Amino acid sequence: MRKMAALVLILVAAILIYQLIPTPSPTLNKEQAQRLILDDLAPLQAAGAYVELLGIQQTPGGWSADARIAFNPHSKCPTVQRRAYTLVPFGFRPEDSIKNCSVKTPIVYREEALIDSGKLAEVTALGDGARGCAFYLQEYDQKKAMEYCPWLDGSEFATFSAGLPPSTWVCFWEKDDAQAWVALDQYNGIVKQG
Repeated sequence: MRKMAALVLILVAAILIYQLIPTPSPTLNKEQAQRLILDDLAPLQAAGAYVELLGIQQTPGGWSADARIAFNPHSKCPTVQRRAYTLVPFGFRPEDSIKNCSVKTPIVYREEALIDSGKLAEVTALGDGARGCAFYLQEYDQKKAMEYCPWLDGSEFATFSAGLPPSTWVCFWEKDDAQAWVALDQYNGIVKQG
């Protein structure tokens, strides 16, 4: 009986010691964390959403990241959601930035510029199904522009935007062979049309 009690006591002590020893948590490097987030966003992107990973930072417990998703990104009524990601454990908190097609001032996101310019007569004249792109001149980058709007003609863009203030939103709309160019200031004032 004593041998059995001693055996049970040794077994209980071993279990307690095992539980007290900290087990290392799996760690992710930045590339792995970024890949997990992009994999989570891939189905949205495949369905036509425009996805941007805005930033990723290491935290004491893992990683945090901020992503921006534009649904119907080239329409007259796009919506935008921001996601605050945390890793480990993996999760995100969604926040709708643009929920409807109402005009907003000042214009902060390209989708707001699309909504605002999409209400103008020359754009509505293009009819349903017109697709648009918007660019904030101060942050314009040719490579990113072609990723976001591959049908944009860079020389036409350069011609239209020449001489405009850097704080201008340039919107390009097209349907079939018809086009509309609109430049807006941050408060929806029309700077130029073409």
